[in-house]
Amino acid sequence: MLGHTVGFFGGLLWVFSTAIAAVTVSIAFVSYLSVVLPIPSVSIFAALSCLAFMLIDFFGIHLSSRINLALVILKVGVLLFFITVGLPFVNLEHFQPFLTKGVNGTLSAAFLIFFAYAGFGKIAAASEEVKDARKNVPRAIIVAVAVCTILYILSGFVADGVAGLRS
Repeated sequence: MLGHTVGFFGGLLWVFSTAIAAVTVSIAFVSYLSVVLPIPSVSIFAALSCLAFMLIDFFGIHLSSRINLALVILKVGVLLFFITVGLPFVNLEHFQPFLTKGVNGTLSAAFLIFFAYAGFGKIAAASEEVKDARKNVPRAIIVAVAVCTILYILSGFVADGVAGLRS
């Protein structure tokens, strides 16, 4: 409909946006990890982690999907463990006032969480391999977004309720 050139540039922009998101998430992850582990260079370690995932992808979709499934199970398990263990220790006084950092703080947090939702477009990209894609792809996207949103809200509630505001 729009032609090969528009499709090519659209695909190129999608690849660039995925790369930028991967680099940003890698740097953030390694920055958090450097609080616990002695990491000499956050940038080098983040670049190495991006290369490691690129090599996993290089060896095929089967290996990549198995590792992705294992990582998703691990992440959801850790979040559910954190929520379950932390929920009894939530102090509701930590939520007064509710918007401690104001609207700007809320928008900053929304900007950071954007990267967590950037991957849902990949569900649509895999739609040609799905049975009854018109019915199952929208359902998968809605369920995935809903489950992730609930996990983010619960883990944020528990983290703020237990630790309170740290300036």
